[in-house]
Amino acid sequence: MKRIYLDTALLAMPNYAIDADTGQELIDRIIHFSELADPGVPLKLIISNDAEDMLWGNNLGPDYDQIDQFLELMELKHIYSANDLLQRYQFLFQHCARAADVNLIEVDGVTNFVSYPELPEVSPAQLLDETQRVFATAAALAIVQQQVRVGSAFYASPSSHYNVRATLNTICGAGSHLLEPPPVDIQATVSTFTHLRDLVSSDVADELWRVAETAHDIHFSITLGALALQVEAGEGVNISVLNKFAIGSEFVHSLKQVECWGNNRYSGAARELCSQIVAGKCNRQINPFSLTGQHVRSFDGARAWRTHLTNSGLGLRLMYWQGENGIEFATVDVKSGERIDIGSEAPAAALDIRGCFG
Repeated sequence: MKRIYLDTALLAMPNYAIDADTGQELIDRIIHFSELADPGVPLKLIISNDAEDMLWGNNLGPDYDQIDQFLELMELKHIYSANDLLQRYQFLFQHCARAADVNLIEVDGVTNFVSYPELPEVSPAQLLDETQRVFATAAALAIVQQQVRVGSAFYASPSSHYNVRATLNTICGAGSHLLEPPPVDIQATVSTFTHLRDLVSSDVADELWRVAETAHDIHFSITLGALALQVEAGEGVNISVLNKFAIGSEFVHSLKQVECWGNNRYSGAARELCSQIVAGKCNRQINPFSLTGQHVRSFDGARAWRTHLTNSGLGLRLMYWQGENGIEFATVDVKSGERIDIGSEAPAAALDIRGCFG
């Protein structure tokens, strides 16, 4: 599951906005992050344990009066409701994980912070130290192989990757022993995140497949890979044209049986083939499942299909159903034992995250 550590400065109100355009960009970003914080989306959004104390202690807490005054100042009250936005902020505070609960390392004190390129000037200025602390934490986590992206508070930043160097003076967390005792100098690259589109790449899709724990994780990986195929074809991200799809009840189990799960040797091929089918960009021959006539599923009329996943070695085949409800990935099996799982009326995962790409 991909982890996003929100910069506390992003949640401040007022924030970097200086006019209606930047104000609207800030609000839209908060709305987007609140959508991604929904428990049904396979991302883990993280905020500081002290986020509320930090914000309200600096008179920057996003309460109703602050939000209402901000909308009035930015002349955006005809577009947004202060009460609706307050609920978005509250949803974020309630549904984001807390750093101490999920981060192996949490940096409390940092000095000698340098990044290349330089971090953009972030408003409010009184949270600059907090922004540096979040970036230093992300850098420390990268060193111990717990990658997080920083949910950015930067407006229209031209860069999404920052090489961070810092001295960590105070470190806590269950993995703090994985670094040298403080003070310790670290250096690592930190990537930022502003929108779900930032994750659209084949590399990220493969990474998510390798660390997947659930059918929902696999579904998300396939979706990002299918969108990456659009980008690679020069088409731009358009989730609305992807084939609707689900993960069947036995699909994950079948992946584990034939080295298509985690870091196993056929995992990349399995993810890529599924993404190609969802994107409508599969160049492999797809045949009806069964030599004696295509199987039709009784409870929904879906038809069974099969295609080659590998041609050598185990000779793996991918089987799936397709009907009015879209595609349902059913089974991966070796050629000699090829079968398709019937599945159930309630598949293991059928995420609909199209609204998050709006």
